Amino acid sequence: MKILLVDDDESILELLKQFLSLSCGHDVTACPNGLRALDCIAQEQEPFDCFVLDIQMPQMDGIELCGRIRQMPLYANTSIIMLTAMAQLDHLDRAFAAGANDYITKPFELGELRARIKSSQRFVRGEGRGGAGEGDSGEADDTPEDGATSEPVQRDDGFSEVIDIRDVDRVLGYTAFENYLMQLPRFGMFQASVSAIRIVQAEQAHRVCSPDQFRTLIHLIATVISEAMRRDNCFVSYRGSGLFLCVQNGRDSLSREDIEKPLNRRLQVALAKFPRNVSLQLTVGKRHPLRWVTRAGILKVLYNLARDREDESLMPLAETERDTTLVTMEQRRDAAPGRQPYKSMLNEFLVEEELSPDQLRKIAKGPSGT
Repeated sequence: MKILLVDDDESILELLKQFLSLSCGHDVTACPNGLRALDCIAQEQEPFDCFVLDIQMPQMDGIELCGRIRQMPLYANTSIIMLTAMAQLDHLDRAFAAGANDYITKPFELGELRARIKSSQRFVRGEGRGGAGEGDSGEADDTPEDGATSEPVQRDDGFSEVIDIRDVDRVLGYTAFENYLMQLPRFGMFQASVSAIRIVQAEQAHRVCSPDQFRTLIHLIATVISEAMRRDNCFVSYRGSGLFLCVQNGRDSLSREDIEKPLNRRLQVALAKFPRNVSLQLTVGKRHPLRWVTRAGILKVLYNLARDREDESLMPLAETERDTTLVTMEQRRDAAPGRQPYKSMLNEFLVEEELSPDQLRKIAKGPSGT
């Protein structure tokens, strides 16, 4: 594999270059800063297969460099791994928003970097084909084992295709979304939750649209979701089969009603300009907290969200008549933020945690003790 390694620390640069080239057999090019890296990319005849970028560098940091690389059509799907000592959530969010596939914090084990490079490149190739990466069993009914990824199940009609969505703010690729979730516990984001956003009648739209039209439709819906939820700093990922997943951070995450109604109003405006006459609505599922689950548990949550077609929120919320009465700023400030009751998703994951009986009882009761 041809790798470009960028880090302003000469000792780390030399260590990683020797490890990846001599121990792992990769063809490694090392650059001390972002500007040199851009020159190297421009001059290289054979394209790189993977980028490993430090974040904190002079003149141009690794996040800006990541964004510049993603703007190059040749590297739209190439693996980009951020390798950094920066442990702030802002850096994590900025890195993935710029197009990173993975994020490794220092200190780390060299074996972890080797595994991440291999895994990231394998799945990026799968996403580039619009489907699952290598190793997809194609089995529809087997729950993944601990540590397995929640790769999409392939179907012959193409409806399950994981469509590549580019240039939409805070919309992540299939595997990048999973890698982002894996990092949240390290950054103290124990209030994060994931919700499913389903396209009602997506299969009917797939049947009446050409493949190009359906991809354009999914891209349009991704844009609608991104614009509607931009102020809430959510990340979204399309999982195939008319399903988006959305991760929200913080205990004051928006409720289903807060999201779904304005989302559908935006969607109807966007669909009016779509060349095919399709009738679609978006339904937002209940939030699944990630507070107590392990890494394997996070993947199980994603897997179950993708498979659950009997969600209690299958039908969209009924649109109620909007009150046009002006609301003063004082009333807005006094309004209590909407919250959803805590519901534990831990029962199937408790075997993975070493918790005392007292801890288990507290978890089962929820934070309110009810």
